[in-house]
Amino acid sequence: MFNLPDRYKTDVKVALKDFIPKDLKPNDKKRIKDAVKEVRLVYQIAGEEIPSVVDANYRCQAIQFFDIEVVDIKDAQFLASTYQNIIKPYCVIHMHDAKDEVYSFAVKRLNQQDDTQIVIEESLVTEKYPMNLPDEGRNRLLAYMDFLTIKNKLDKDFVYNDNFKMTEEEGLISDGAMDSQGERFIVNSSSQNRFHANWMNMMYPRLQIAKDLLKESGLIFISISDIEISNLRILCDEIFGASNFVVDLIWANKEGGGSSDSKLFRIKHEHILCYAKNIAEVEVIGIPVGNEDRYKSEDEYVKERGKYYLQKLGMGSIQYSQSLDYPIEVPDGTTVMPADNNGGKKACWRWSKQKYEWGKANGFIEIKKDGSGQWTVYTKQ
Repeated sequence: MFNLPDRYKTDVKVALKDFIPKDLKPNDKKRIKDAVKEVRLVYQIAGEEIPSVVDANYRCQAIQFFDIEVVDIKDAQFLASTYQNIIKPYCVIHMHDAKDEVYSFAVKRLNQQDDTQIVIEESLVTEKYPMNLPDEGRNRLLAYMDFLTIKNKLDKDFVYNDNFKMTEEEGLISDGAMDSQGERFIVNSSSQNRFHANWMNMMYPRLQIAKDLLKESGLIFISISDIEISNLRILCDEIFGASNFVVDLIWANKEGGGSSDSKLFRIKHEHILCYAKNIAEVEVIGIPVGNEDRYKSEDEYVKERGKYYLQKLGMGSIQYSQSLDYPIEVPDGTTVMPADNNGGKKACWRWSKQKYEWGKANGFIEIKKDGSGQWTVYTKQ
């Protein structure tokens, strides 16, 4: 239980030598010494009957709440198993290192043949929750185990709700888009000081669920613009692990000159961020290039760009645009228009004049006569 009243607060530091039972095996004692940095008994409820979250047979008169700082959270499972069996009262053990935290719970009862011993009927160590980032799973846990929620309910009323149907209003409240009085919250506009933080709060639990749904050899691909790419990397490094980063695929999402997305530069690309659940299990199986035999031509850039094929710059099949219908000078000093490369029919170039000048300067344009002697403009693909 959480949000306990101050009357239960103890906040007593427990000496490590007193926290390690003398009858433990030497290897287990050493492991605890190496793993644990500090132990505190932060709360203790005693001398009153506490409603159980299980059923009436498991009501208890004492619950202890321990906070254990560990060197590495990977030792949490061992510590939880050890101390839930040693500590006779019900106890909640909160363990954390510098990055992550977990909680340990156990359903206990006295041994019917020997009431000096306890029997662990069920135990649980939660998934890891990040210490410094919001987490939907932790929020659900804290709400479910809230002190007043449990204290004010009889066991017969404390039933898990498996009806997930919601009205639109209930859904908005659950998603944080509306308060309990029916007032919608303000949209997360970029003018807000917490614009990026709000976006990260929204994305974090969704990415965590996505990771849980992946199999060990699975990959996730996330399309994102420049606006949040850096924050997405932070989230994914936290959830999937930086070592499971695969690639940041940058792709051109606009053809031609593009539109002016910025006061300074034309933005014509976005990102596809790829992470693995377990990169050691990933096998990327490539597929052969189906039309590889068409890439036969070479130029001075072959080592950097590979072979290429030629494609006409003039096209009659695309929607006509006057801005793409401009003259191009050919080697003999004359000019050609798109229609000249399309049998005299109305046409336009595939590239803007600005892009054509760039392509010409960087070796992506080839102009030569076709079989009928007509000067034809090609791009190197």
